[in-house]
Amino acid sequence: MNAAAALADTAPTTYELCLVPSQVSPTPAPAPRDTFVTKLAAGLAAHCGLDEAELELAELLAYGRSIGAIARTLELDTREVSRRCAALFAATHTDGRQQLFELGLRLTTMTELSAHFMYAR
Repeated sequence: MNAAAALADTAPTTYELCLVPSQVSPTPAPAPRDTFVTKLAAGLAAHCGLDEAELELAELLAYGRSIGAIARTLELDTREVSRRCAALFAATHTDGRQQLFELGLRLTTMTELSAHFMYAR
């Protein structure tokens, strides 16, 4: 038997491929730690006095996760996540995800520059 015939005997048919269970996990992967985005969220938390739940929500928003993905990660209803986002935006005096990210970026930049100039003296 040649190699092509052996491969044809072991290869699944198109129908069998459709029957293979999905390899996609129903829950999203956790957000990475110690990254630039976590620094942004930590700057927001320090400046705005956010609690742990608000910090986690800010990180997930900064990573670009959708409301549905955040709801699955936090094991909450999407309406509850939307309500918490509105409360987070109110606490940080921002109007949405983009302004939240920009505020975190400004705060982190100011912190990093201040530390740089303190050590440069």
